[in-house]
Amino acid sequence: MQVTPFASAFDAVRTFGYRDILVPTDLSPVSDGAADQAAVLARRFGGRLTLFHALEFPDHDAPHWAFGDRAAVWAEHDRRAREQLAACASRLGVPCQTVVVHAGSAAVALLERIAEVPPDLVVMTTHGRGGLAHLLLGSVAEQVVRKSASPLLCVKGDLGIGRALSGCTVVAMDFSDESDAALDHAGGLADAFGGQLVVVATPRETREHPWQPYSLAEQRLATLAHHIPVRFLVDTAPQRAAVARVVKAERAGLVVAARGRAGVRASGAEAAAMVRNTPCSVLVV
Repeated sequence: MQVTPFASAFDAVRTFGYRDILVPTDLSPVSDGAADQAAVLARRFGGRLTLFHALEFPDHDAPHWAFGDRAAVWAEHDRRAREQLAACASRLGVPCQTVVVHAGSAAVALLERIAEVPPDLVVMTTHGRGGLAHLLLGSVAEQVVRKSASPLLCVKGDLGIGRALSGCTVVAMDFSDESDAALDHAGGLADAFGGQLVVVATPRETREHPWQPYSLAEQRLATLAHHIPVRFLVDTAPQRAAVARVVKAERAGLVVAARGRAGVRASGAEAAAMVRNTPCSVLVV
């Protein structure tokens, strides 16, 4: 593979940035680590964080859930949650607000928050304890991948996001409009952190015009800043398999992928599988 420079038709990445970043947390050290990674992005882009905790209360229809000692217990949980969020926010060194909501379902509460106050980015950890985070490898993260219109960064591994982005980012692309957005995000991050891109193109049809993927790639990559190192691969294998090979070979720190093409975007099945099976962090847009 050779680094291929492309002249910039317009420098789209210069206006790129995550200025409002939502960080769901279960108040564990693992979730604190996700907040640390989000703070790196906030500092680089001049953004702010919202630390969000869903305190799971019993169903409000259940009898006596808020009476007697139970009300005091929940009030104490609420107080402790707010104190822990405030302590986390105070050490991050970026503008930060904290939000605690009472909900019967942490997943539903998180999706409602994203819908009501759409962030530029959601940053989630992939494991933790209790409440929100004990399901992050399963239903909660998968629901956000499938249903959220906001980009989601699923943090994995021990490599800090700054180091990951200064190295190799793999972009999964099938030349759909949705995967163009993945390329935009990857290019903006590479420009901001001095990284390089490997674009893994898995075109849906190449038999009639085998040259077409290369022509399309040149058009897409021309929108990136000309100084971003870019390598381009065409692979006829399924997207996840193709990306997995490149991630391993390049020791990539981040994969950027789209939720899905128009018509199947609502399911987000391929992106959810990418999050589950990729060893490094994954940004789904």
